[in-house]
Amino acid sequence: MNVAAPSEVDDILAVVKAEHVAFWMKDIEAYERCHLHAPHTWWWSYWRHGGLAIRHGWEEIGERSRQAMAAFLAPSPSYAFETNWDNMTVRVSGDIAWATFQLHYPGSDGPISDLPGTTSLAYELRILEKHDGEWRIALVSVMVPGLDQLGGPVLRLGLDGRVIWKSADAEEALANDDDLVIRNGQLRIRNRAADLRLQSAIQWAAQRDRFLMARRGAMPVIMDAGEGLPTRLWWVVAESGMILFSFGNSHLVEERLAMAASAFGLSPSQLRLANRIVQGQSLVEIADASGVSINTVRTHLRRMFDKVGVHTQPALVRVLLSVAAPR
Repeated sequence: MNVAAPSEVDDILAVVKAEHVAFWMKDIEAYERCHLHAPHTWWWSYWRHGGLAIRHGWEEIGERSRQAMAAFLAPSPSYAFETNWDNMTVRVSGDIAWATFQLHYPGSDGPISDLPGTTSLAYELRILEKHDGEWRIALVSVMVPGLDQLGGPVLRLGLDGRVIWKSADAEEALANDDDLVIRNGQLRIRNRAADLRLQSAIQWAAQRDRFLMARRGAMPVIMDAGEGLPTRLWWVVAESGMILFSFGNSHLVEERLAMAASAFGLSPSQLRLANRIVQGQSLVEIADASGVSINTVRTHLRRMFDKVGVHTQPALVRVLLSVAAPR
């Protein structure tokens, strides 16, 4: 590995930072000047909302960049000029160089909610080639392991259930939740059976990050209630090598109930009933909201029991929320 002169590193950083500014300021001409216009250029990106994207060749990358800047992006001076650059590493070998770095975007509404603080975070890589004395970017890699889709209060937990971080609204949610408690720094549920499910779910999430490539997933933690009483539901989520505790996730609930309805042949009215139960409504509340008698609600519930093959309301919720698409 050749040791690059400081001026060489400065030239590389200037190109990388100019690309960043041009992208967020919608300056397509400046953006194009930073890139190598060749068939072997690449764009690799990942973010939770859209998954993985691989673009090959400047013809495709340039066209998609122009379309994105014209159709979707408004100039963002804060992202262009107020973003913090951390852990920057530059290596040079002849006419090839690469730079790795982290970008902390200002505010919590950026590309990713960064758990340790209030900024937003992306992990990035650039590989550059030198042509006619000028450095140009030949590969862009942007990894945004977003958590904003979880929504609502979120905790980050350690392998032992210790609370590492709380979202801004999690503190208030904990204070108003009679069932959850932080004991010796660890998140616990006062109900023993539910707490055992929580600890099991934490260990399950930890196993998702055993190897080089982490796996994602979500496991419901349900607190059994008496027949006809509201059900308590939380989620333990394995995401990007982290263990997260979500107080509520309507997206996950809707996704799994839709799959369960298809798998078990639930009618639309039964699906609505299941959704209300999972939301924590009692059978009396469901009957009042639906304008039917409590006996009618119980009849629909028994028919769901028969379809799903369970005999209790908590078991019904557990089975319905355990239906998930392969990952």
